[in-house]
Amino acid sequence: MRLLISMLSILGGLPGLLQACSCAKGLTPCNTFATTPVVVVGKVVRDSGGGLGSGPGRVVIEEVLKGLDKEVRELEVDSSAMSSCYMRLKLDERYLLYGSLQGGVLQNHVCSGSRLGGEPLLLGALRAAAAQSAPRLIGAVEIAASEYGAGRPAEPGVRIVAEQGNRRLEARIIHDGQFEFPNIEPGEWKLRVDSPGLVHRDQWPSDPIQVPANGCEVRWLRAAQDGRIAGRVTNRDGQPVAGIPVQAFHFDRRGQMESSPYAEAKTDEGRYEIAGLPSEEYLVAINGRSIRTNSPTRLSITPVHTIQAPASESK
Repeated sequence: MRLLISMLSILGGLPGLLQACSCAKGLTPCNTFATTPVVVVGKVVRDSGGGLGSGPGRVVIEEVLKGLDKEVRELEVDSSAMSSCYMRLKLDERYLLYGSLQGGVLQNHVCSGSRLGGEPLLLGALRAAAAQSAPRLIGAVEIAASEYGAGRPAEPGVRIVAEQGNRRLEARIIHDGQFEFPNIEPGEWKLRVDSPGLVHRDQWPSDPIQVPANGCEVRWLRAAQDGRIAGRVTNRDGQPVAGIPVQAFHFDRRGQMESSPYAEAKTDEGRYEIAGLPSEEYLVAINGRSIRTNSPTRLSITPVHTIQAPASESK
């Protein structure tokens, strides 16, 4: 039986991003650590090939976290070439490898997924887990530039809150959008971005956060600048209309309006306020399909003002 493997690109790519186990819902580099036979850090000395791959890669072992004789210097890695789960091992890059040994070859099964830069936070958390030390909760925050596109790492100083019942802990972004709650109590926790000028959007995986005793857990959070557009919607007689979805559409780099709204809000007594908007240009429109009537209805939408997001807290 082939076990799941996660490969973390420690060098190269967008800072603060790690390739995580994503073949199954809710898997992370932390919660698969205890059940994975072999976890090592290696530098690629033989590329596994572009496209769907040309065969096993080969790595020089730089650190053994679990499951491998520390005398082993090099290792063949089967990264599922010629399959839909293939993940290339690029020459001279360093990876965190999860897998099992079969005939002296590290077997893996890799699917593309979210990434988190772990050097030193992820590796530190895994080293602590291997040593059965105090649990840690780590992660990274991305500031969204659009609803579905890639964002940028949150700046140092952005605040993240962890809550467990009446308990509340705070951490700050250290670098590359990353944060850490060291020596955290085990159990279920909730995380959110709670910093001036930002609104929390979502997290990956979306599953409840379970921090194990003597282990670690990791989450990727998304937030957006808290820019706002407010206004009102009236009918042809100038009367306010309630319950109408008002949508803000973002423009791409070519100046084309995106097909899906970035955000929306319903009118309350004719007034609306769309929040959580990065500082950009938007087209504000009414969702006409939401209006059910037997006769044509003419509505007027009037943006009253926009509110720019304040600067992020730096202390």
